Amino acid sequence: MAEGYASLTGQVGVAMATRGVGAANISIAVHTAFQDSTPMVVFLGQVNRSFKGREGFQEVDFGKNFNEIAKWTTEIDEASRVPELVQKAFRVAQTGRPGPVIVSLPEDMLFDESEMVFGPPTMIAAPAPATIEVEDFARRFAKAERPIVIAGGGIHSDEAQIALRGFVEKFKLPLVAGFRRQGIIDNEHEAYIGHMGLAAAPKLVEHFKESDLVIAIGTRLSEATSQDYTLIGWDQQLVHIDIDADTLGKVYPPDLGIVADP
Repeated sequence: MAEGYASLTGQVGVAMATRGVGAANISIAVHTAFQDSTPMVVFLGQVNRSFKGREGFQEVDFGKNFNEIAKWTTEIDEASRVPELVQKAFRVAQTGRPGPVIVSLPEDMLFDESEMVFGPPTMIAAPAPATIEVEDFARRFAKAERPIVIAGGGIHSDEAQIALRGFVEKFKLPLVAGFRRQGIIDNEHEAYIGHMGLAAAPKLVEHFKESDLVIAIGTRLSEATSQDYTLIGWDQQLVHIDIDADTLGKVYPPDLGIVADP
């Protein structure tokens, strides 16, 4: 439910679970949130601080267990640090490429008392392209004969979807939705030509491969979207725009990579 709420609203989803089995069950939602870039904070129970390392009942090292499927994991050992670490958890979950954060709470720490003073809400930075990047894109776009746009989960806000629609309408560009991202535009819109996911239409894949400039916006170009990493060829130019610098070049080396909030 927390992951679904965050996906629909863009707000941080919050979930709580017990240690051990509860953590194992919620790992499915955590992995989904990580791959879908969904902001979520998960609070998990943990054994008493003095029991750590003794293989206590359902004791799990959450730092190791969730290392590859969470943006950050932390454990609050001192009640006085609750404001600091909880605020950091919410900040990490929703800044940059959004994702899940794990906060574990030792059982005995929950009985401690401390004065709680929280700071202001997180201000989310919105990185923008540099002038030189905009000029480079303009030159490539002007020379392209068969440009195509593929967009993904980074286009999640109403403002981003309106901007995307305005872009493809102005330049009469074909638009493809990434895996499970059909909602980025009305599927009856003249620019929308299909969904690049599991069992994508062969004609759609063929049409995509015939383009000479691929403009990828807010997409990881994942396994499903990239048709098992075969979608983009060396003879195509790739302009990749994403809020996360680590996403650029992770699958395909872009001719122009731009870190920006779509």
